[in-house]
Amino acid sequence: MKLSLFLLALTFLLSNSLHAQLRAAGEPILIYDDINLSLQQPIPSPDGSTLALTGRNYHGIWLLNTSGEQLHQIDQRQGTGFGMKWSADGSTLAARVTQTQNNRRSFAISLIDVPTGDAAYLSEFQPHLPSTPFFDASQQTIMLAAASDITSFNLPAERRRSVESQTRPTAMASFDRIVISDKAGEVREHRPITDEETTYLHASMSPNGNKLAFSVYGGHLYVQDLTNGELVDFGRGFFPTWSPDSQFISFTRNEDDGYRHTYGEIVAAAADGSQEVVLYSSHITIPANPYWSPVENRIFFDYMHSGSILYIDVLTN
Repeated sequence: MKLSLFLLALTFLLSNSLHAQLRAAGEPILIYDDINLSLQQPIPSPDGSTLALTGRNYHGIWLLNTSGEQLHQIDQRQGTGFGMKWSADGSTLAARVTQTQNNRRSFAISLIDVPTGDAAYLSEFQPHLPSTPFFDASQQTIMLAAASDITSFNLPAERRRSVESQTRPTAMASFDRIVISDKAGEVREHRPITDEETTYLHASMSPNGNKLAFSVYGGHLYVQDLTNGELVDFGRGFFPTWSPDSQFISFTRNEDDGYRHTYGEIVAAAADGSQEVVLYSSHITIPANPYWSPVENRIFFDYMHSGSILYIDVLTN
């Protein structure tokens, strides 16, 4: 009887200990706040020192150091902040640029030199550019996944990383499939769910290239282990982002009344589904756009439509 009680108590303690491994270190820390600029989408640079942000309607790109003390604008063009991507060495941002003439919009792919703000175009302006550009794993090309094909644009020689350097696996959701550029240098189309009606959203590859997080339109957020194909269903979720060690993901869960968001939360979870915790939730200051720092257990995010940029530290042990 005593042994049974001891084992029951031990199981309870171990369960609580495991549950306590993943948690917020404290309340969110505000690092920048300006309702007039209304900056959003704080995407950390690969070295974790700088945030790339965009303004209302994704117009322009700003850089803010992660202490929140230095802000400057490096691009003023329309649409450049929508889906912008850092190069792996932090020297370049890839962006989809918009221009409007005679009430008609057209789009082009642009590279922005981070230190100088100088911009160069990789493509001509065209009426349709449905997805956003992203770097391939080897950092040699910019890829664009359209409805029926994948287009590649070679980076200028001065923008290419050495092929001997470490690759950075990437993924992009595009309509009925996910385009993956993996650590072996292969570019391939991937459909983790067999339903032909599935539309994929917000795909994100783990830093080690072994797992893929993605959400589907009208459905749930998943993590797939690419080594064995196993899927973990996290329920409703959006905008997955990975911890540096590829063990955890963070994402948002939001609710709306058909007109506006009424509730939001930022969730952190073990990639295998064994742990999950709400780091922050609110019916008033709705959290959005979480991005896990590439170098530490810190998640940057914004309050929706407020111009407030924050971070929250995560304890994983």
